[in-house]
Amino acid sequence: MGIWEQILGQFFMRAKGKLWGIDSTSCRVHKHGFGGAKGAEYQDIGTSRGGSNTKIHALCDAKGRIIDIFLSPGHRHDSNYAELLCDNVPEGITILADKAYDSDRLIQFLKERDVKFCIPSKTNRVSARKVNKGHYKKRHHIENAFQRLKEFRAISTRYEKHSENFLAIVSGPRGTSSRE
Repeated sequence: MGIWEQILGQFFMRAKGKLWGIDSTSCRVHKHGFGGAKGAEYQDIGTSRGGSNTKIHALCDAKGRIIDIFLSPGHRHDSNYAELLCDNVPEGITILADKAYDSDRLIQFLKERDVKFCIPSKTNRVSARKVNKGHYKKRHHIENAFQRLKEFRAISTRYEKHSENFLAIVSGPRGTSSRE
């Protein structure tokens, strides 16, 4: 296990609160960010309607501190990576997420692990779930964490060719909260 994995492990162990949030954000890739070994897909660069981008997926605790983070190509859907974010979440935690994470597969995954969830139903779902609006309002913590990350120019626009280097930059500020 590398140094960054050990540091992330310590953040995970010190997470606070019972309401944790998951979400993702896209970062544009600068034209000099291409050219890494094994091609763009291997370096977590995807092409969507907005151009080339990388997605940052994160799990944050109730205080808005990022406790797990990883990258994916920008054209992949958020719900494909939700299980990776929630894999080590302990029992008794409630996962807050937006409608993009409303999938039967994720709901079943969370139920099997006795993890509660607060995910609003998509409009095309036949039977809508009830959502605790008080819990859902706390989802702003993950959005605030991304806002703090994207204040850094090197994160809001990816200039790094290699995904390991970009992940190190993203993991550096950690989106720490001033409310600690």
